[in-house]
Amino acid sequence: MVHQTWEWTTADNSKMFAQKWAPEKGTKASIILIHGFGEHSSRYAHMAEFYCQHHIQVLTFDLRGHGKSTGPRGHIPTQTTFWDDLDDFRKNVKDALSDMPVFLYGHSMGGMIVLSYVLKRKPSYTGIITTAPLIDTATPMTNSTKQLAKVMNKIAPQLAIDSGLDRKFLSRDKKIVDAYNADPYVFGKASTRLGVFLADTGRFIQDHASEFSLPLLMMVGSDEKIVSKTEIDLFMKSVPAGTYKVWDGFYHELHNDPGKEEVFEFTLSWIKKLMK
Repeated sequence: MVHQTWEWTTADNSKMFAQKWAPEKGTKASIILIHGFGEHSSRYAHMAEFYCQHHIQVLTFDLRGHGKSTGPRGHIPTQTTFWDDLDDFRKNVKDALSDMPVFLYGHSMGGMIVLSYVLKRKPSYTGIITTAPLIDTATPMTNSTKQLAKVMNKIAPQLAIDSGLDRKFLSRDKKIVDAYNADPYVFGKASTRLGVFLADTGRFIQDHASEFSLPLLMMVGSDEKIVSKTEIDLFMKSVPAGTYKVWDGFYHELHNDPGKEEVFEFTLSWIKKLMK
């Protein structure tokens, strides 16, 4: 396996950290990975290593305001920033993708970004994979809180508010939670602008679920307590076609929970079917 990191520049001149894990030879497909809120792409290195063993390379970057990328922590300058950056990243790695199948993978907030990106921008991908997408939180914001956030977004868009994430529900593996808590690149506050984006985008995803046209693998744990599994269930009922897998007993981070190897194998099998 070959691991490479680099810095790239977005259309609005922001510096972004990117990395790629690739097989030594014989790459047959690519995954573009979008991580979740308050974390960073390096937390997926073990998953990338698994796919490399099966001739699939993984390309990813730290989202704006996350990890080693620039920008105020947990803030986006515009409501289209995440989608624009994803467009820019695919252009940046165009040569590495070649003519092979390309899959777009998003976890949690990354899953929300991926689902909304597909619905908004209508990109060309072989397939879409999302795990526990943040269509809404497990404890939804009240309407009054949403209205207050919209007002604050106009007055103080960078105002940081605690996300309320209960970290013990990330994984049943205590070592994962401890490592998350000790990670200097992890944070727990979101700006009011990002909060408004999340609320508006979750609603958009539900309202337009019937328009989802790409092959989709949706996965979530039965004991999910960070995002709303009910909203994910509802979304999948409206999607014209898709594979929905609920992992019994799993928490939020399927890729970091005990039994994750089975999740990887299931995902690989789904990918291979689309590569034929």
